[in-house]
Amino acid sequence: MLEFTQRNRLLYTAAPAHLTAAAGRLMAAIRFKITDVWRSFRAEDSPLLADFNTRYNTIESDSPDVVFFSVYGDDHLNYPAARKVFFSHEAVYPDFRYCDYAASFYYPAQTSRHLYWPNYLARFGYAAIDTIATRHVDVPDLEYRRHDAQCTFVASNNTARVRRSLFNALSSRVQVLSGGRFANNIGGPLPGDDDYSSFFEFVGRGRFNLACENSRAPGYVTEKIVAALIAGTVPIFWGDDYVSELFNPRCFLNLDDFTDPDALVDRVIEIDGDVEAWLDMRRQPVFVDGIIPESLRLETLQAFVDAVVDDAHRDEPRLDMSDAEVGALKGSHRRHLLAPMSDVEQSAFDQARKDFRARGLM
Repeated sequence: MLEFTQRNRLLYTAAPAHLTAAAGRLMAAIRFKITDVWRSFRAEDSPLLADFNTRYNTIESDSPDVVFFSVYGDDHLNYPAARKVFFSHEAVYPDFRYCDYAASFYYPAQTSRHLYWPNYLARFGYAAIDTIATRHVDVPDLEYRRHDAQCTFVASNNTARVRRSLFNALSSRVQVLSGGRFANNIGGPLPGDDDYSSFFEFVGRGRFNLACENSRAPGYVTEKIVAALIAGTVPIFWGDDYVSELFNPRCFLNLDDFTDPDALVDRVIEIDGDVEAWLDMRRQPVFVDGIIPESLRLETLQAFVDAVVDDAHRDEPRLDMSDAEVGALKGSHRRHLLAPMSDVEQSAFDQARKDFRARGLM
């Protein structure tokens, strides 16, 4: 497994000159508040907040210029005059009626007011991107033999229907070590290490790793596939098709490319029995053409933070959307999409997204 630890997850490079100059212009401290976050949240563990506090003179205040808020409450509504920055790592769409800027998983919403913010960036940091960008380099022939299991899997619940179906299909024909609370077969769940060392070590035991999402929503690609890539295994994925725009489809298996789970399992068995075929996948660049997407670059985060600090959109009003529009788009920042949409919901969502794009709102 390539070396990757929690200690280097907040990797920072030298800021571009124009960003350093922008920071230098600000003499007074920026007053900020963080609210409506989860219980275990720590600002120093968030690359977004760490960049804000590292490159700018900031001070926490109950009279903030900038409010960073998430989905766990409504305290942000008590600061109507402040600049609002919504951020979430979960499948929750930003609601631009309540915020001026947003960092979320919603990949299609690429504007200067929105930062693509999947939870693998929040959880593992930009160091993870640099790690997986070079994981295909100099992979030895003996790499295949380093893995002592065919497949690994870590999940906490059994409510994800597609993932459960694929797990059942795989485990009926392939050795699958399950290290989470769901279907555990290794004597108990993995310990929760701050540096994820036990987790990565376990995931990397398999030549494949079942890296399915809980649900599918546009842009919702979580740490599951990235963890498998960091651990040096071949991910087996199901989730949003934006995954193939972020990552090279030749380095992982996608259930959407097969007629059913059994057909995918057939392919897993075929590749697992062919050392050269497995090594070929393992040696594929993780990113298309070997180029890290702009949305996953540290400079993009820094540009977003600069826009927030400079209030680049100060003259633009927050979006005026009806409750019906927001509901159709699943736009409320309070709504989690942890269950698959019904056909009716998916149809309404697709139409709303089409209409919003036509109006230039995303």
